[in-house]
Amino acid sequence: RWAKEAAEAAEAARKAEEERVALEAGEAAKKAEEERLSQEVAHAAEAARKSEEERVALESAEAAKKKAEEERSAKEAADASEAAETARTAHEARLALEAAEAAKQAEEAACRADEERLAREAAEGAEFARQAEEQRLAKEAAESAEAARRAEEEWVAREAAEGARRAEEERLAREAEDRARAAEAARRLEEEQWQVGEAGVAAAPAAAQSAQPAEAVARGPEMDVAGGSMLRQWEQQHDQALHAKESAEISEKNALRSKAAQALQEFYEARKLNLAKQRQAKRAQESALGSGGAAATGLGEGKNTWESVVDLIDTSAKASAGSTSDTLRSTDRMRSLLIQLKSNPPPLVFR
Repeated sequence: RWAKEAAEAAEAARKAEEERVALEAGEAAKKAEEERLSQEVAHAAEAARKSEEERVALESAEAAKKKAEEERSAKEAADASEAAETARTAHEARLALEAAEAAKQAEEAACRADEERLAREAAEGAEFARQAEEQRLAKEAAESAEAARRAEEEWVAREAAEGARRAEEERLAREAEDRARAAEAARRLEEEQWQVGEAGVAAAPAAAQSAQPAEAVARGPEMDVAGGSMLRQWEQQHDQALHAKESAEISEKNALRSKAAQALQEFYEARKLNLAKQRQAKRAQESALGSGGAAATGLGEGKNTWESVVDLIDTSAKASAGSTSDTLRSTDRMRSLLIQLKSNPPPLVFR
């Protein structure tokens, strides 16, 4: 009836709308409105049908649920009476079983606690050994870097001393050569003056000329114009050669220093990369040990637990002899103890 009334109302509305649309928009708008109205009516009818079906299904489910609840209550009452009968006979057996189970659990808990303590001590020993190994590697790397730095400083100091010694020797040789040239010039001048005196030169000019050797010796070979020009030319060339040699030595020293700095940087980078790889491997090993739990250490599998523990350490490592700190960090006793436990495990490890 409701659907019929809705259809009649929709039809009346459709007709009214058709008339209005026909007046406003024409035949095309009328067809579109008819399709829209028919779709709305169909949707409304479908929604009403689904709503009715859902209501019927809900009522059926409610009735089935109520019936199941009644059956469950009856079954629970029967089960309760039966359970009350059986509980009395099983109570004593359960108490005895719980007592035996509690004793067994206490014994297993004590065994597990002892095994966990031994495994924890072994892990601590392995961690201590790893830290000692990392400290030893870091110390060796620092000592190598310090030795390289000292060698570089000694080499630079030795090169500087050698350059200073060479410069001093060249200066002394140049001064000796200058003195020799000055003495030769003075000797030649004295011979010339002696020849002039023998030829009968006047006393006054001879006296003036006799005073010239000492002045020529004091002033050096620069009094001779030709000799002084050649000497200055030689000194300039010699100074240029010395400057060129000094520049070449400085360039060579800078190149060697750059090469040493690059080698030192490469050494530090390789050391840093090696330490990072070692840390990553150690962390991965520790993560595998921590995530594996008892399976990683072999607990609860009926085998020797200390075999798995010894696999976590390096049994071939040797303690570095020398300083007192290395002696204090020695792990020989812990390593020998773990190897002994692997060969002769205590009876408490096995269940």
